[in-house]
Amino acid sequence: MSHASTAYKTHRERVISFMIIVALMVFLTGGYQGMGWMVYYLTHLGEGCKDPICTSLSEYAASTAQHAGFARTILALLMVLLIGQSWISRSDYRFLAVAFGLTVVADYFLVYRNDNFLAGLGVFTVVHMLYTLRHARGFAESLLPPKRTRTLTLLSLSAAGVLLMSTAVLWWIHMKTREMSLPPPGVAVIIYLTVLSLSLWMAWGTLIRQGFTRFSAWLIAAGMTSFYLCDVCVGMSFLLQGADTKPGSFFDNCVGFFYSPALALLAISGYRWLPAPFFRLEPGIDGGQDSTLSLNPGT
Repeated sequence: MSHASTAYKTHRERVISFMIIVALMVFLTGGYQGMGWMVYYLTHLGEGCKDPICTSLSEYAASTAQHAGFARTILALLMVLLIGQSWISRSDYRFLAVAFGLTVVADYFLVYRNDNFLAGLGVFTVVHMLYTLRHARGFAESLLPPKRTRTLTLLSLSAAGVLLMSTAVLWWIHMKTREMSLPPPGVAVIIYLTVLSLSLWMAWGTLIRQGFTRFSAWLIAAGMTSFYLCDVCVGMSFLLQGADTKPGSFFDNCVGFFYSPALALLAISGYRWLPAPFFRLEPGIDGGQDSTLSLNPGT
């Protein structure tokens, strides 16, 4: 089998593996999300969860959500590990692998150690710092002439957008906690939202810079936007006392809707996709029929 055929086969196998893992993630997310919304309806929109059957169903749904959600995060880590040497670069692969490994640790604290919310928050803070460093690729080059003016304009506009979103989130949480006589956001939550906002801003910047291919940049921007919305829902659910209140339960059920796409898109963004028709043959040195395979032309 030729080198080109082997590369095509490997690429196809990895793509199929990614599709299978994403399908499993969708299945797990859809399963526990469906039960979560059913319990939400019975508890907060219906007559209340008063009979033993409804109570048992709520407990089963909560337990299923824990295990299925954690399994989903492990599948996302597996997707990153399957990238292997088909990475964009060695450093990019390391950033992703460490970030997803720490994501598993953070989810463990948030899912199975509810009393250690701040520990999970701290690990996720490190995760978003890693994403910020990863997505800063090409930042210095983008500030060189003649792209400097364009870069600064677009960075200012995107920063304003992120700042507006985060300010609106803090304002809404402040008003809602005040209305419900709950403690307002603490310093840790504000620091985390600041780091999260910076991470989102840097991810949007990949569309401005040339550090990633256009396809990977869109995956990063969409993935980090989903991550931002997911973490906002986590924070709102925590501050609004989760399943014990109607708004807290609502935001808790929104987490999976944003978290699964975030993990899948960010994992796939680290893969070096081959351009159609997946490979390009280049003439050999002697100008004869011998050729070599270029896996990343024009990037």
